[in-house]
This record gives sequence, C-alpha cells and structure tokens, in this order.
Amino acid sequence: MPVRDVREQFGRHAELYATSAVHARGEDLQVVVRFAEPGKGDVALDVSTGAGHTAMALAPYVARVVATDLTAQMLVVAGRLARERGFRNVVFQEADVRALPFPDGTFHIVTCRTAAHHYPDLLGPVREMARVLRPGGRLVVSDTVSPPDEVADRFLNAVEVLRDPTHVRDWTWRSGARRCVRRDSWWRRYRRCGSSWTFPRGWKGRALPGSCGRCW
Repeated sequence: MPVRDVREQFGRHAELYATSAVHARGEDLQVVVRFAEPGKGDVALDVSTGAGHTAMALAPYVARVVATDLTAQMLVVAGRLARERGFRNVVFQEADVRALPFPDGTFHIVTCRTAAHHYPDLLGPVREMARVLRPGGRLVVSDTVSPPDEVADRFLNAVEVLRDPTHVRDWTWRSGARRCVRRDSWWRRYRRCGSSWTFPRGWKGRALPGSCGRCW
C-alpha cells in the first residue's frame, strides 16, 4: 500500500487506537517495558507509536522518549493523551521507520510494538532501528507472528488482509520446513542488518500466553 494510502487509512481511525484495548492495555505492553530494562538516564525511541501507548508506558522509567509515526493524525491523538496523563518527557515526531531522522547510536532503547505486520519489508526497518541504537542498547519488538507451516502462514495472512487492508503480513520468527531458516523470517532480517545481536536466554521469540504474539 502506498505511503499516502497508509496515512489516510490510519488517519481515519486514529481515535480508535486511543481506546483500543489491545493497544492500550494489551498484556504485552508491560512485557515490552520489562524486556527494555529501562534506566533513569536512558533515552528511548518508540517507532510506529500509533496512539503512543508504548511510549507512555516507558516514560516513567527513562529520561526521555521520542515517539515516531508515519501518520500525523496518530501523533495528534498521541500527543493529546500524553498531555492528559501528564507526561512531559515524551516527544512526538513524524517519521518513516525505514528512514529515521536520527544520528547513529542515539538511543539506549528502541521499541516497536504491534506494528511490524504493516511493514512491506523487515530489512529496512530493522537496519534503521539497529543504526540508531547505541552499542549495548536494547531493541524490543512485539507483534503477531506467522506459523512456520507455509499453508497455515498463507491462510492466516489472507484472513488478516481481509480484516485489515493495511496488513502486509505476519512475519515468521525463524523455522520453516525441516527447520530451515525462512527467507521471510525475523531471524534472517536480524542477521542481514549488519549488527551483532545478543539474545538473552528466554527472550528470543518468547510467546505470550493465550496469543500468537511474540516479544523479543
């Protein structure tokens, strides 16, 4: 979907994201914060922030949060919510995750929650998130994932597109047939982005109870 159409689609529904239970109170929200290991001196970036729920969840634990989104109307809603809740250390900025307007190594933490299934490709966003992350920083991604079985994968994504025209695909985590690393997997994108990653035990591709979402 062209960028203009994406902005129009999300812009029309921006207010719904403010009150959506999945986005505002999903069980992965606090998991993302915990995995990020925020510190009082940290500067965090939340990409594809939507109504800003993840940025605001991080805000009490860090010095500053920069929250970006492609859609201006989303940022208007997110900024209003932040003001209503008294968050003064959250800054909202319009930006494309594929071309983030920040110098290399700017952030201690980068988060991306419930958004990557809208990305046409993972490699560009992952490279950009890695680029702006400081050495030793934490990247935390939470999103729905596709099953390794290719038939189930195609079925799930076909249903999701019918439900949501902005859906591109739920990406797989790693394994495909015969435990091969699939071309459309998060694992392959991490390895191709040119950065060195450490996955602490128990974090990598961790499933959330009662869902097909994962946080890593």
